[in-house]
Amino acid sequence: MSPATQVAVELNALTEQQVLDFISQLPVSPPQARVGLYGLFHGLDTIEAEIAEARREMWGQFPREGF
Repeated sequence: MSPATQVAVELNALTEQQVLDFISQLPVSPPQARVGLYGLFHGLDTIEAEIAEARREMWGQFPREGF
């Protein structure tokens, strides 16, 4: 029997009040704040020369011969 089926069988055996009591006792975690794309790089001191160097390294051999 799958876990989902087992849960359904157990829930059907409980009264509505028992289910509500159980749910009210479950811990509630606060929602986590989302970080935007600009926030990911906040505080990094990347200069234009480093970006240009990374581009040269990535695209230096593009397009390759033979394809």
